[in-house]
Amino acid sequence: MNNKILNVKLGLNVKSFIGLIVAVAIWMIGSLGFVMLLNMIFPATREGYASLIVAYLSFVFLPLGIYIALKFVLKTSIKEFLLNGNKVSLKMLIIYFVSTITIFVIFMLIDFFINRDSYSVTINIISIIKNDLLFPLILLAAVSEELLFRGYLYSMFIKLKRGPLWAIIIPSILFSLIHGLNAEMSANLILMPLYYFLCGVLFSLARYFTDGLGASTMIHSAINAGMFMILSYSDSTMEAYQIHSIFYRNSMNIEYVLPVLVGITVVYYFYQQHKKRRKDDLNKSYDKGMIV
Repeated sequence: MNNKILNVKLGLNVKSFIGLIVAVAIWMIGSLGFVMLLNMIFPATREGYASLIVAYLSFVFLPLGIYIALKFVLKTSIKEFLLNGNKVSLKMLIIYFVSTITIFVIFMLIDFFINRDSYSVTINIISIIKNDLLFPLILLAAVSEELLFRGYLYSMFIKLKRGPLWAIIIPSILFSLIHGLNAEMSANLILMPLYYFLCGVLFSLARYFTDGLGASTMIHSAINAGMFMILSYSDSTMEAYQIHSIFYRNSMNIEYVLPVLVGITVVYYFYQQHKKRRKDDLNKSYDKGMIV
Protein backbone atom coordinates (compact mmCIF):
# COMPACT_ATOMS: atom_id res chain seq x y z
CA MET A 1 0.00 0.00 0.00
CA ASN A 2 1.63 3.20 -1.14
CA ASN A 3 -1.35 5.14 -2.57
CA LYS A 4 0.83 7.22 -4.84
CA ILE A 5 -2.16 9.22 -6.17
CA LEU A 6 -0.64 9.78 -9.58
CA ASN A 7 -3.86 11.17 -11.04
CA VAL A 8 -3.51 14.82 -10.04
CA LYS A 9 -6.51 16.02 -12.10
CA LEU A 10 -9.14 14.09 -10.13
CA GLY A 11 -10.19 15.77 -6.89
CA LEU A 12 -12.80 18.06 -5.36
CA ASN A 13 -12.71 20.54 -8.23
CA VAL A 14 -15.10 21.83 -10.88
CA LYS A 15 -13.73 19.66 -13.69
CA SER A 16 -14.05 16.49 -11.62
CA PHE A 17 -17.67 17.29 -10.75
CA ILE A 18 -18.46 18.06 -14.40
CA GLY A 19 -16.84 14.77 -15.38
CA LEU A 20 -18.91 12.94 -12.75
CA ILE A 21 -22.13 14.50 -14.05
CA VAL A 22 -21.19 13.56 -17.63
CA ALA A 23 -20.36 9.96 -16.64
CA VAL A 24 -23.57 9.44 -14.63
CA ALA A 25 -25.70 11.12 -17.32
CA ILE A 26 -24.30 8.86 -20.04
CA TRP A 27 -24.89 5.85 -17.77
CA MET A 28 -28.49 6.78 -16.90
CA ILE A 29 -29.60 7.99 -20.33
CA GLY A 30 -27.75 5.25 -22.20
CA SER A 31 -29.05 2.48 -19.93
CA LEU A 32 -32.63 3.73 -20.01
CA GLY A 33 -32.60 4.17 -23.79
CA PHE A 34 -30.98 0.76 -24.32
CA VAL A 35 -33.49 -1.07 -22.11
CA MET A 36 -36.49 0.74 -23.62
CA LEU A 37 -35.28 0.04 -27.17
CA LEU A 38 -34.77 -3.68 -26.55
CA ASN A 39 -38.09 -3.96 -24.72
CA MET A 40 -39.81 -2.37 -27.70
CA ILE A 41 -38.07 -4.57 -30.30
CA PHE A 42 -38.11 -7.78 -28.22
CA PRO A 43 -41.10 -7.80 -25.81
CA ALA A 44 -39.75 -10.97 -24.15
CA THR A 45 -36.97 -8.87 -22.58
CA ARG A 46 -39.48 -7.04 -20.38
CA GLU A 47 -39.58 -9.69 -17.67
CA GLY A 48 -37.85 -12.72 -16.19
CA TYR A 49 -34.39 -13.98 -17.06
CA ALA A 50 -34.20 -12.04 -20.34
CA SER A 51 -34.88 -8.75 -18.57
CA LEU A 52 -31.99 -9.46 -16.19
CA ILE A 53 -29.62 -10.00 -19.12
CA VAL A 54 -30.72 -6.69 -20.63
CA ALA A 55 -30.34 -4.90 -17.27
CA TYR A 56 -26.79 -6.17 -16.86
CA LEU A 57 -25.85 -5.40 -20.47
CA SER A 58 -26.92 -1.80 -19.86
CA PHE A 59 -24.05 -1.46 -17.36
CA VAL A 60 -21.71 -1.01 -20.32
CA PHE A 61 -22.77 2.65 -20.42
CA LEU A 62 -21.17 3.33 -17.01
CA PRO A 63 -17.54 2.54 -18.00
CA LEU A 64 -18.26 4.31 -21.30
CA GLY A 65 -19.36 7.42 -19.39
CA ILE A 66 -16.30 7.31 -17.13
CA TYR A 67 -14.03 6.87 -20.15
CA ILE A 68 -15.55 9.93 -21.86
CA ALA A 69 -15.29 11.97 -18.63
CA LEU A 70 -11.63 11.08 -18.16
CA LYS A 71 -10.66 11.43 -21.81
CA PHE A 72 -12.53 14.57 -22.84
CA VAL A 73 -13.41 16.46 -19.64
CA LEU A 74 -10.39 15.81 -17.40
CA LYS A 75 -8.05 14.93 -20.30
CA THR A 76 -6.23 12.42 -18.11
CA SER A 77 -4.66 9.01 -18.70
CA ILE A 78 -7.05 6.04 -18.57
CA LYS A 79 -4.17 3.71 -17.72
CA GLU A 80 -3.11 5.97 -14.86
CA PHE A 81 -6.68 6.03 -13.54
CA LEU A 82 -7.01 2.24 -13.67
CA LEU A 83 -3.59 1.16 -12.42
CA ASN A 84 -2.22 4.16 -10.48
CA GLY A 85 1.26 3.20 -11.64
CA ASN A 86 0.96 -0.40 -10.41
CA LYS A 87 1.18 -3.73 -12.21
CA VAL A 88 -1.76 -6.15 -12.27
CA SER A 89 -1.09 -9.47 -10.52
CA LEU A 90 -3.35 -12.17 -11.98
CA LYS A 91 -2.36 -14.46 -9.10
CA MET A 92 -3.57 -11.96 -6.50
CA LEU A 93 -6.82 -11.37 -8.38
CA ILE A 94 -7.52 -15.11 -8.36
CA ILE A 95 -6.62 -15.35 -4.66
CA TYR A 96 -9.03 -12.54 -3.77
CA PHE A 97 -11.85 -14.07 -5.82
CA VAL A 98 -11.39 -17.65 -4.57
CA SER A 99 -10.90 -16.51 -0.95
CA THR A 100 -14.11 -14.47 -1.04
CA ILE A 101 -16.13 -17.35 -2.51
CA THR A 102 -14.65 -19.73 0.09
CA ILE A 103 -15.54 -17.42 3.00
CA PHE A 104 -19.02 -16.91 1.52
CA VAL A 105 -19.62 -20.68 1.34
CA ILE A 106 -18.22 -21.36 4.83
CA PHE A 107 -20.49 -18.86 6.57
CA MET A 108 -23.48 -19.90 4.46
CA LEU A 109 -22.95 -23.54 5.47
CA ILE A 110 -22.68 -22.55 9.14
CA ASP A 111 -26.06 -20.84 8.85
CA PHE A 112 -27.40 -23.79 6.85
CA PHE A 113 -26.58 -26.32 9.58
CA ILE A 114 -27.84 -24.05 12.37
CA ASN A 115 -31.09 -23.09 10.59
CA ARG A 116 -31.67 -26.16 8.43
CA ASP A 117 -35.46 -25.66 8.33
CA SER A 118 -35.03 -22.25 6.69
CA TYR A 119 -33.29 -23.73 3.64
CA SER A 120 -34.21 -25.81 0.64
CA VAL A 121 -31.63 -27.35 -1.68
CA THR A 122 -32.25 -27.93 -5.38
CA ILE A 123 -29.82 -29.33 -7.93
CA ASN A 124 -31.18 -28.21 -11.29
CA ILE A 125 -28.64 -28.48 -14.09
CA ILE A 126 -30.54 -26.09 -16.38
CA SER A 127 -30.71 -23.41 -13.67
CA ILE A 128 -27.03 -23.87 -12.83
CA ILE A 129 -26.06 -23.45 -16.49
CA LYS A 130 -28.29 -20.37 -16.85
CA ASN A 131 -26.74 -18.80 -13.76
CA ASP A 132 -23.20 -19.65 -14.89
CA LEU A 133 -23.87 -17.94 -18.22
CA LEU A 134 -24.57 -14.75 -16.29
CA PHE A 135 -21.08 -14.61 -14.80
CA PRO A 136 -19.54 -12.36 -17.51
CA LEU A 137 -22.42 -9.92 -16.97
CA ILE A 138 -22.00 -10.11 -13.18
CA LEU A 139 -18.33 -9.26 -13.71
CA LEU A 140 -19.29 -6.37 -16.02
CA ALA A 141 -21.61 -4.93 -13.35
CA ALA A 142 -18.98 -5.25 -10.61
CA VAL A 143 -16.26 -3.68 -12.79
CA SER A 144 -18.58 -0.83 -13.76
CA GLU A 145 -19.57 -0.05 -10.17
CA GLU A 146 -15.98 -0.27 -8.95
CA LEU A 147 -14.88 2.18 -11.65
CA LEU A 148 -17.41 4.67 -10.30
CA PHE A 149 -17.31 4.16 -6.52
CA ARG A 150 -13.79 2.90 -5.82
CA GLY A 151 -12.32 4.53 -8.91
CA TYR A 152 -13.70 7.96 -9.76
CA LEU A 153 -15.34 8.90 -6.43
CA TYR A 154 -12.51 7.42 -4.34
CA SER A 155 -9.97 9.48 -6.31
CA MET A 156 -11.99 12.65 -5.74
CA PHE A 157 -11.79 12.36 -1.95
CA ILE A 158 -8.45 10.63 -1.30
CA LYS A 159 -6.44 13.87 -1.55
CA LEU A 160 -8.37 15.69 1.19
CA LYS A 161 -7.14 16.05 4.75
CA ARG A 162 -7.85 12.62 6.27
CA GLY A 163 -8.44 11.59 2.68
CA PRO A 164 -8.52 7.79 3.22
CA LEU A 165 -11.40 8.18 5.69
CA TRP A 166 -13.47 10.32 3.31
CA ALA A 167 -12.55 8.15 0.31
CA ILE A 168 -13.81 5.06 2.14
CA ILE A 169 -16.92 6.48 3.85
CA ILE A 170 -18.49 8.78 1.23
CA PRO A 171 -18.45 6.35 -1.74
CA SER A 172 -19.75 3.64 0.63
CA ILE A 173 -22.70 5.83 1.65
CA LEU A 174 -23.54 6.53 -2.00
CA PHE A 175 -23.11 2.83 -2.81
CA SER A 176 -25.57 1.90 -0.05
CA LEU A 177 -28.14 4.49 -1.18
CA ILE A 178 -28.14 3.16 -4.75
CA HIS A 179 -28.31 -0.51 -3.72
CA GLY A 180 -30.12 -0.48 -0.39
CA LEU A 181 -33.24 1.40 -1.42
CA ASN A 182 -34.96 -1.45 -3.23
CA ALA A 183 -37.61 -4.16 -2.84
CA GLU A 184 -35.57 -5.87 -0.13
CA MET A 185 -36.12 -2.84 2.11
CA SER A 186 -39.69 -4.01 2.81
CA ALA A 187 -38.28 -7.05 4.63
CA ASN A 188 -35.13 -5.62 6.22
CA LEU A 189 -35.78 -1.86 6.47
CA ILE A 190 -32.72 0.19 7.48
CA LEU A 191 -30.59 -2.95 7.84
CA MET A 192 -30.43 -3.36 4.06
CA PRO A 193 -28.70 -0.01 3.35
CA LEU A 194 -26.42 -0.80 6.32
CA TYR A 195 -25.52 -4.12 4.71
CA TYR A 196 -24.59 -2.40 1.44
CA PHE A 197 -22.70 0.32 3.32
CA LEU A 198 -20.56 -2.34 5.02
CA CYS A 199 -19.96 -4.02 1.65
CA GLY A 200 -18.86 -0.64 0.31
CA VAL A 201 -16.47 -0.17 3.24
CA LEU A 202 -14.94 -3.62 2.64
CA PHE A 203 -14.49 -2.90 -1.08
CA SER A 204 -13.00 0.53 -0.29
CA LEU A 205 -10.54 -0.95 2.20
CA ALA A 206 -9.41 -3.40 -0.48
CA ARG A 207 -8.98 -0.45 -2.84
CA TYR A 208 -6.97 1.46 -0.22
CA PHE A 209 -4.68 -1.33 0.93
CA THR A 210 -3.92 -2.71 -2.54
CA ASP A 211 -3.73 0.72 -4.21
CA GLY A 212 -5.77 -0.48 -7.19
CA LEU A 213 -9.20 -1.58 -8.38
CA GLY A 214 -8.41 -5.27 -8.95
CA ALA A 215 -8.94 -6.56 -5.39
CA SER A 216 -12.17 -4.66 -4.75
CA THR A 217 -13.53 -5.78 -8.12
CA MET A 218 -12.75 -9.43 -7.38
CA ILE A 219 -14.37 -9.30 -3.92
CA HIS A 220 -17.41 -7.53 -5.38
CA SER A 221 -17.68 -10.03 -8.26
CA ALA A 222 -17.32 -13.02 -5.94
CA ILE A 223 -20.09 -11.83 -3.60
CA ASN A 224 -22.40 -11.16 -6.55
CA ALA A 225 -21.60 -14.56 -8.05
CA GLY A 226 -22.31 -16.24 -4.71
CA MET A 227 -25.70 -14.55 -4.46
CA PHE A 228 -26.61 -15.70 -7.97
CA MET A 229 -25.11 -19.16 -8.29
CA ILE A 230 -24.99 -20.51 -4.74
CA LEU A 231 -27.56 -18.79 -2.52
CA SER A 232 -30.81 -16.94 -3.11
CA TYR A 233 -33.55 -15.95 -0.66
CA SER A 234 -37.11 -14.66 -0.50
CA ASP A 235 -37.69 -10.90 -0.70
CA SER A 236 -34.66 -10.68 -2.98
CA THR A 237 -34.95 -8.58 -6.11
CA MET A 238 -33.56 -11.62 -7.96
CA GLU A 239 -36.80 -13.54 -7.50
CA ALA A 240 -38.48 -11.32 -10.07
CA TYR A 241 -35.84 -12.41 -12.59
CA GLN A 242 -36.52 -16.14 -12.06
CA ILE A 243 -33.05 -16.82 -10.66
CA HIS A 244 -32.88 -20.22 -8.94
CA SER A 245 -29.66 -21.04 -7.12
CA ILE A 246 -28.62 -24.29 -5.41
CA PHE A 247 -29.45 -23.08 -1.88
CA TYR A 248 -32.65 -21.14 -1.19
CA ARG A 249 -33.38 -19.46 2.14
CA ASN A 250 -36.79 -18.21 3.25
CA SER A 251 -35.18 -14.90 4.31
CA MET A 252 -31.78 -13.24 4.13
CA ASN A 253 -31.17 -13.55 7.91
CA ILE A 254 -29.71 -10.07 7.97
CA GLU A 255 -29.14 -10.35 11.75
CA TYR A 256 -26.56 -13.06 11.01
CA VAL A 257 -25.07 -11.48 7.90
CA LEU A 258 -24.29 -8.06 9.41
CA PRO A 259 -22.10 -9.26 12.33
CA VAL A 260 -20.30 -11.65 9.97
CA LEU A 261 -19.64 -8.82 7.51
CA VAL A 262 -18.42 -6.52 10.29
CA GLY A 263 -16.12 -9.26 11.56
CA ILE A 264 -14.67 -9.97 8.12
CA THR A 265 -14.08 -6.25 7.50
CA VAL A 266 -12.35 -5.75 10.86
CA VAL A 267 -10.16 -8.85 10.41
CA TYR A 268 -9.22 -7.73 6.88
CA TYR A 269 -8.31 -4.25 8.15
CA PHE A 270 -6.03 -5.48 10.93
CA TYR A 271 -4.50 -8.15 8.68
CA GLN A 272 -3.53 -5.51 6.13
CA GLN A 273 -2.21 -3.21 8.86
CA HIS A 274 -0.08 -6.09 10.15
CA LYS A 275 1.26 -6.71 6.64
CA LYS A 276 2.09 -3.03 6.27
CA ARG A 277 3.97 -2.94 9.59
CA ARG A 278 5.95 -6.05 8.65
CA LYS A 279 6.84 -4.54 5.29
CA ASP A 280 7.91 -1.27 6.93
CA ASP A 281 10.04 -3.16 9.46
CA LEU A 282 11.71 -5.16 6.68
CA ASN A 283 12.43 -1.98 4.74
CA LYS A 284 13.96 -0.35 7.84
CA SER A 285 16.11 -3.43 8.47
CA TYR A 286 17.26 -3.39 4.86
CA ASP A 287 18.09 0.33 5.02
CA LYS A 288 20.15 -0.19 8.19
CA GLY A 289 22.02 -3.03 6.54
CA MET A 290 22.93 -0.75 3.64
CA ILE A 291 24.47 1.91 5.90
CA VAL A 292 28.29 1.72 5.79
